[in-house]
Amino acid sequence: MSVTFTAMYPNTEGSNFDIDYYMNKHIPLVQKLWGNKLLKTQVVSGLPNPLTGDAPTYCVIAHLEVTNKADLITLIEAHGKELGEDFPNYSDIKPVIQVSEITT
Repeated sequence: MSVTFTAMYPNTEGSNFDIDYYMNKHIPLVQKLWGNKLLKTQVVSGLPNPLTGDAPTYCVIAHLEVTNKADLITLIEAHGKELGEDFPNYSDIKPVIQVSEITT
């Protein structure tokens, strides 16, 4: 059963997130390193609430669907250092990470 690695970047005042770098450099790096174990990539950018104007809770949320939990562990162990070293190039926000099982 596939799993999703989700990185949620809180919308913190004064923080920085370079969405262009993230989409054009970091995500392609993830796709290259994770190869055919990466089934689907979805990146969403938060928008203000259209009714209240409140800022979004998260500025960016990335969902990376992989083949299974064992493969995800292997991918993180093999490529986590390299991907982590790219982090300062696009953000100073510590992401909230969640791993979820796809049930539908």
